[in-house]
Amino acid sequence: MSEMAWSRVSNPAEMVKAGEEITVKVLRVDEEKQKISLGLKQLSADPWSRVPDVYKVGQRLPGRVTRVAQFGAFVELEPGIEALAHAPRSSPRDDREAGQVRSLPG
Repeated sequence: MSEMAWSRVSNPAEMVKAGEEITVKVLRVDEEKQKISLGLKQLSADPWSRVPDVYKVGQRLPGRVTRVAQFGAFVELEPGIEALAHAPRSSPRDDREAGQVRSLPG
């Protein structure tokens, strides 16, 4: 599933449906195992290629919390661009769950 989109995909049905005709890129051919690896995301631009032009140090941005861990929260800034907000920068009273949008102090 990591080859389907630049952002996290938990279920392939989010991207494609059975019977749907799609275009894919051949990534690997393993003749010994008789397997062909295909990718969808390679047909679109890597969102990280424009990060230096879009995101600047000190900039304040909205984001969606995708995962919370003891050391901080993973925040999706846009599809395919996820970053870690370390715990010391998060508000101590923050009890939001993954999926909520908020601004971090700073």
